[in-house]
Amino acid sequence: MKTLILYKSFTKNTEKVTQHIAKILKMEGFTPEILKIEKGTSVELYNYELVFLGSPVHAFLPAEPVMKFIHSQLDIHRKQGDIIPCSPVIPNKYAVCYCTYSGPHTGIREAVPAIKYMEQFFEHLRFSVLDEWYIPGEFRNKDILSTKGVLGDIRNRPDKNDFLNIERRLKKLLEKIKIKSSTDSDSGQNLQGEFIPNAMKFMAENVDFFNNFKKLNESQKTTSSLNISTQTLIKIALAASYKCDDCLQFHIIEALQNGITDIEIKDALFCGAIMGGPPFLSFSFEKLKKLGLT
Repeated sequence: MKTLILYKSFTKNTEKVTQHIAKILKMEGFTPEILKIEKGTSVELYNYELVFLGSPVHAFLPAEPVMKFIHSQLDIHRKQGDIIPCSPVIPNKYAVCYCTYSGPHTGIREAVPAIKYMEQFFEHLRFSVLDEWYIPGEFRNKDILSTKGVLGDIRNRPDKNDFLNIERRLKKLLEKIKIKSSTDSDSGQNLQGEFIPNAMKFMAENVDFFNNFKKLNESQKTTSSLNISTQTLIKIALAASYKCDDCLQFHIIEALQNGITDIEIKDALFCGAIMGGPPFLSFSFEKLKKLGLT
């Protein structure tokens, strides 16, 4: 899997995190390319399956060079026709956004807009954003902001514990990518023909019923005020509440193919559990376990 780490760093905080990400990736058998964002930096992101983007947080947003890089890349991809309505996810294109921040006044809330800004960049390019990492970093040359802020004493951070947390999250993320890639390649083919759950077999044997059902389904997708992701999550909750094994598997796979994260899937199941209770959760999470999502 071709992997790229893009970053900007002024005080070495983000650079330390970048180097540690690269170290763990190499330990896991990857050969990451590392590119520091400077004036005029440009790269073809579609040449990579996994892209990391890291920045310090300045005034609640990514560093200015990172924002200029994002703007220039968006301009390029608009002209190329890569940015299209609804931003359908491109299979096997993944991104992770990370930042270092000191958050002296309101803590992590100062960093959230920066991460969301970077995430929107990737989502417009139709990458699946798999995770967001917020890493405290000391405020250089102003000890008062590194000792009296909301986060307490953050001098010498990121530190050993921060790096251990990054390692843990990165290894879990790489495992998730393996599962998603397997699901996209194997189950994606199944959805096109080989995987026909029992409910689908009934419809295949009753052509008129199937055609009417298909028309209703397609009409709902295009006329509903709910977007496709919301519709899919509702279907997951309902399939689990009715304990329809085939339907639940079908819609979980559909959700993953449309860029819905396993966290969002679990949240949908928890919402359904309010009505279904413990038996609902037991059934639902057994299916997640079989699909390798727990």
